[in-house]
Amino acid sequence: MKNFILVASVLAVSLGSLGSCDGTDEGPADADVDVVTLSDGGDVEVSLDAGDSCPTDGAIKNIGQECCCGACYPSQTCTCVGGEWACMATDACLLPGCPDVVDATDPDADATHDVDVADADVADAEIPDVAMCPATEPGFDATCSAEGLECDFGQECCCGACYPSLHCSCSGGGWACYATDACFLPGCSDTADALDTGDTPDTADAPDAPDPAPDVADTDADAPDAATCPAKAPSFEDGCTSEGLQCDFGQECCCGKCYPSLHCSCSGGSWACYATDACFIPGCPDASDDASDAGPDTGADAAPDTANDTANDTANDTDASSAACAEATQALAATLYAKPQAFTVAVRLDHDTLAPLGYAIVAGPYQSLDESAARAEAESVTGYGTGTLLSGPTPEDAWVFYESPGDFGGVGVVSAHTGLAIFGGSIVWDGTGDITWPTAWAPISDLATGCEAPGGFGTTRGFDLVQEGSLSGEDVAAALATVSTTALPAAIWQGGYAFDAVVLRYPRSVGAFDPSSAEWILLISGGWLE
Repeated sequence: MKNFILVASVLAVSLGSLGSCDGTDEGPADADVDVVTLSDGGDVEVSLDAGDSCPTDGAIKNIGQECCCGACYPSQTCTCVGGEWACMATDACLLPGCPDVVDATDPDADATHDVDVADADVADAEIPDVAMCPATEPGFDATCSAEGLECDFGQECCCGACYPSLHCSCSGGGWACYATDACFLPGCSDTADALDTGDTPDTADAPDAPDPAPDVADTDADAPDAATCPAKAPSFEDGCTSEGLQCDFGQECCCGKCYPSLHCSCSGGSWACYATDACFIPGCPDASDDASDAGPDTGADAAPDTANDTANDTANDTDASSAACAEATQALAATLYAKPQAFTVAVRLDHDTLAPLGYAIVAGPYQSLDESAARAEAESVTGYGTGTLLSGPTPEDAWVFYESPGDFGGVGVVSAHTGLAIFGGSIVWDGTGDITWPTAWAPISDLATGCEAPGGFGTTRGFDLVQEGSLSGEDVAAALATVSTTALPAAIWQGGYAFDAVVLRYPRSVGAFDPSSAEWILLISGGWLE
């Protein structure tokens, strides 16, 4: 069984075209697995499906737009690599909330006044009790007390109606949130534009976007040929004939501009579509400035305020951190969602300090398997598939096989989502074992820090390979908390869903346990929902 390993870097954009709508790979039999490897020297070896051609390596093209918090951004950023376009959704408006946001549908609105979102016309969107729901979407570690409370945040519009972008529920004292992907639609009936009070058009045409926000480059939004793109978003089973054709549908507005809600590409005779989540960003630059004012401040407004220097420095640091998180999130999401698939991100932590040491990605098509097939995969790839099954006979997260070391033993883990080996390591009695799989790890600095997580990690549990038992909930939570403020959760939720997380306490040696060589292994799985 082939394995698909991606070692990602924020300096490298994931390549490859989207697969067919049913998640299968339409490429030749000997190219059913993409491999992207970044060596220490920066060399890149790429084996990918054919994509749209482009003229010059390094060329960058921005497509579409989305607006939030008084500013506007491209919906997609494409980079020319090896003669082909590699594109990723920016998710530029992944918002927890905006101070003093301009009305995205009114370019002449005064951005210095609050917009009363309670007055917005949100079709079919049930508005929860404003007094109980938080004003902005809760962070990953935010608590709540109103058990069962459900709150909606953000907005995206398509097919003549508008819907929340994020739905959160209070459960067990914490918030559980997910992106609605409300405009990831198989098709639209002839409906009126939800933002247009005039005559009902044949299709839900989007309103004109306002002028660009300050400090935001103009988008290169070349509209596709209207005669070629379908009038409505295609369904999963719809076929297509114009290979490489890219079409946008729906609309969501934030930061003063509007963007497509759904992006579809014709590949292998079928449509591959994904929700842009264009308004799912942590904030908007210069949100208090009028979105129609693209020039710098002049006169008295431009004078420095010495009393606010410290506050401004802090704000600048926060902006820099947010920018780094956004860049890391986009790069990682482009790798994880290069095609419809499931994946596991393996993260290594120092045993004593819980400091992250590196990460790797194992990804592939959805595949179910039984215990014998899982053992065969673990044995073939990791070297450890004949030991005790710790995870139970029908795990929904991962198969965990443990060979207790008489002299030599180890652990092999296989994803229940993809059927691929996701971790392996030897354990030596009174010696030092080593990780056998994955064989290459990316630097944890690629994931940035100080980021906001839009959702959790799904179901979680852990196994103690030192004591040969289960980990406590406290140990599992402490280990996962180390990556909850990196770009990893945001990248997972940007294009799909977090399914589950398995935590291992991996000793490398037993008999004489050596904490200096031991590690915590986090196996965080997610992907597209089929």
